[in-house]
Amino acid sequence: MTGARSGNGKGGSAKGADERDSTAESAPQRADRSTAASGASSAAGSRTETSAKSAGGKGSPKASQPNPSTHQPTANTAQPEAEGVQPDRQAPQASDAERALAEDNPATAKPRRRQARGERRIEQLLEAASTVFTSVGYSAASTNAIAREAGVSPGTLYQFFPNKESIAVELGERLIHRLRATHGAAFAPENAHLPLAELVDTVLDPMIEFNCVHPAALALLYGTDVPGRVVSDHDALHAALLERTAELIALRAPALSTDERIRLAQMTVALFKASLELVVAHEGAERDWYTRESKAAVYRYLAPYIDQAHAGASASPQPPPSP
Repeated sequence: MTGARSGNGKGGSAKGADERDSTAESAPQRADRSTAASGASSAAGSRTETSAKSAGGKGSPKASQPNPSTHQPTANTAQPEAEGVQPDRQAPQASDAERALAEDNPATAKPRRRQARGERRIEQLLEAASTVFTSVGYSAASTNAIAREAGVSPGTLYQFFPNKESIAVELGERLIHRLRATHGAAFAPENAHLPLAELVDTVLDPMIEFNCVHPAALALLYGTDVPGRVVSDHDALHAALLERTAELIALRAPALSTDERIRLAQMTVALFKASLELVVAHEGAERDWYTRESKAAVYRYLAPYIDQAHAGASASPQPPPSP
């Protein structure tokens, strides 16, 4: 009994040792199994993430990211920039050929064609307005009459001008711009010492021609009830005309006082304007006759002052010669 118990005790001890050895061995095994399970879980998660990314966007697979704990920095293989040399990062400039292609591109040519058509339409409307203003005057003119003269609907006219006043302002600005250019050529200082008859022709012929080609100038620039902007622009032009006339008189008759030159300029301009209306109102041979008489009137008025002063004689006013 005692032996049996002892034997059983030895057997129990051996069994206990085996169980302890088994228990001791199971810890690292469990660690290995846990690591393996964790790796399998990570692999499964990676496969799931890769599948999800592949399903979400069918592009090239994303490159694997290095493990921060094992990744070793690599040497920078980029070539260093030369000292003192900066890379050119400006946007590339279009070549001449590319610009030429862009100009020939129908997409860019269409706006230019539309703009050209719009400019032609404006010229058409202004020409019609010039005719209407000349025929009935500014006050009696209407946008309907201008549209009818241009051969377009009133709606087409309103696409370019909101009212009659805007048409008059645009037309007046263009006329005044051309008149300034005409005055600049006619009143050149070198013309002052021409013989008086030639001087009168040189100054008055371009102005008569301008008003005959643009009869609306008299109706619009010298008419009544015209827009205030046209009036102010004309007043500035008239003041410049008086000044240029007085300058020519001063060059020919320096002995005249400033007041005398101004009065002579005012009378000369007023005399010419009064006869200009008769010139523009007629055509053909009658226009030629009125043109000659207009210039003769200016000559006969200025001769007693300018010709005598130019020849060194007294500049005191003399009665004009009888016709």
